[in-house]
Amino acid sequence: MLSAFNKIMSYDTTNRIVYNSLCKEIKKGKGVLPFVGAGLSAFAYDTWEQLLIKLSSDLSSKDRKSVQKAVKDGDYFTASDLLCEKYGETLFYNELRDVFSEDKIDDDEIKKSTAYLIPQLCHGDCITTNFDRVLEHACRLNNIVPDRAIPTNTNQLNEYLRNDNKKSALVFKIHGDILSNKDDIIVTGKSYDEHYGIDTPLRKQLTRWIDSRKLLFLGARLKQDRTVDIIKERMEEGMFNYTIYGCKQSDIPMLKQHFETLNTMAIFYDSSDHGNLKTILSKLIKDIES
Repeated sequence: MLSAFNKIMSYDTTNRIVYNSLCKEIKKGKGVLPFVGAGLSAFAYDTWEQLLIKLSSDLSSKDRKSVQKAVKDGDYFTASDLLCEKYGETLFYNELRDVFSEDKIDDDEIKKSTAYLIPQLCHGDCITTNFDRVLEHACRLNNIVPDRAIPTNTNQLNEYLRNDNKKSALVFKIHGDILSNKDDIIVTGKSYDEHYGIDTPLRKQLTRWIDSRKLLFLGARLKQDRTVDIIKERMEEGMFNYTIYGCKQSDIPMLKQHFETLNTMAIFYDSSDHGNLKTILSKLIKDIES
């Protein structure tokens, strides 16, 4: 593993510096929180691109082409809005619940995945945009029984932030849980507009968490979206976050410029080898425990 890790560290000139900084911050015992995106659940479910195309298969040829075009353009909101309009909200959300059913999670596969390592970083605490339950399973496989909260669970979330002697881990699911009421699941453009508005529970809670924690983005695209906009708004001098990010080596200069706008320091790895992220996290866990 050491030779593979060293190879990753040489992928970019600043990788080792950022790695050492991240390791030091986590060793302090508080302040760094994993922020988990869809990439960490990819072993269990389709990507959003695949999912949206699959859900469009029963639409008319015209509507199917509209969804496919939106997906190709990276406009998942428009694709989701169109699917929701054509299926109707009840059927659309029922389809989502079926696609992301907890029954499709194989614990043996989780143990082989990067997701299994996430609870070992910060005792199970994390934020996620995912509404599947991969992280909860990963926690239990690490003998951690997590609480779960969505943005409207105000008292639970506030108590977590106030309490330095927490008895259990918390998985904060900012876009809702797969079994949440459909009004609490954020997937369409309409639902994003509603939940990311001024003075909404999501914006208030996410702002508090961004202000009080350093975030470690894992499996998150960090492209321009509402969450990234809030991070940009909150970042002040001296505040910073981390990401471990897969990419082509030729894309690193452009990505560094983008991450600079987010006050985010990156460890880059070759995205063509999906085992690289697991290698980094395995070494990080070993180093913070030593």
